[in-house]
Amino acid sequence: MAMTKLEHMVDPEVLAGIVRDYLPKVMKFSALARIDRTLEGRPGSTITVPKFKYIGDATEVDEGASIDTTLLETSTEEFTIKKAAKGVEITDEAILSGFGDPVDEAGNQLALSIAAKVDTDIMTAIQQAVLWANSTAFDIDAVSDAIDSFEDETDETLVLVMNRYDASELRKAVGGNWERASDLGDQIVTEGVYGAVLGAQVMRSDKLPRGVAYLTRPEPAALYMKRDVEIEEDRDVLKKTTIMTADQHYGAHLYDESKIVALHKADEVTATISDEETTGFTLSLSPAVDGLTADDMTLLDSDDDEVTIDSVSTSDDGASYDVEATLSAGSTYTIKVDDQPGYTMDDAKDVDAPD
Repeated sequence: MAMTKLEHMVDPEVLAGIVRDYLPKVMKFSALARIDRTLEGRPGSTITVPKFKYIGDATEVDEGASIDTTLLETSTEEFTIKKAAKGVEITDEAILSGFGDPVDEAGNQLALSIAAKVDTDIMTAIQQAVLWANSTAFDIDAVSDAIDSFEDETDETLVLVMNRYDASELRKAVGGNWERASDLGDQIVTEGVYGAVLGAQVMRSDKLPRGVAYLTRPEPAALYMKRDVEIEEDRDVLKKTTIMTADQHYGAHLYDESKIVALHKADEVTATISDEETTGFTLSLSPAVDGLTADDMTLLDSDDDEVTIDSVSTSDDGASYDVEATLSAGSTYTIKVDDQPGYTMDDAKDVDAPD
């Protein structure tokens, strides 16, 4: 008579197959990344991968003038392959007489755990987007502006990833323009799509903070697989438990900057000018906007000619900036600050140099 033993109930190879099959179903954001397996079986843990640079916004061209061409460039990014891993420990009693199938459940839980980590890293890569658009609210105009940021029209499926509260705000704001996920049919890119607006399929994720969403074309990110999921099993003979671990070696990065736009629900910033001198002035911002440089500001004289800004500095995290420039006594200038991701800046302000 055959005897069923504990080792027959825990088969690492079978469990690894279960996890590999289950992973694609629970990796919510794998649809946003091209999967590259060329690293499998190759030595080394630090790799250099290609990355397409964004060519920049379009510029106005006069009638009959030549269009300047921009070199389509690739850069490289170096990163270290990481290992996502998780382990579970099951008692013999749970395996032999427990409720349900604890071994199968362990496989599912391990897959969920690794998938959540890989998804997080794909989302981290996506948040490196360089294209952006601002809006006062998440509504149909905001989605339209984000789509226009791509500069061209294609038939590629768009995906809008946003926090679940922002997704609910968008659904209510667009009203009858909202398409239910059940109506998308074969067009749906992945499980978990909430709905669609203007052809952009909305995916909800609490991995994103409120106030920023990401509109993507197919595969803006890349997921480099070094080794597929591996399951190992060991025994603790003193506690009579079975220990199972799962790990996967991979790396994720933003592959193509032109395929993703960050959509910000922007704060409106009020600017005030004070302490005018012939050597410069103080620019105060509410709320504070940290990280501004001279390139973010335009200073014009009364003839609308640009005046060189010598330096810009802040000592209070962007609540105020000391702007140094050579101003003529008794003259009036205007200063305009460019909009920033998440901030819509005030109109140009007058700067009156003292006599």
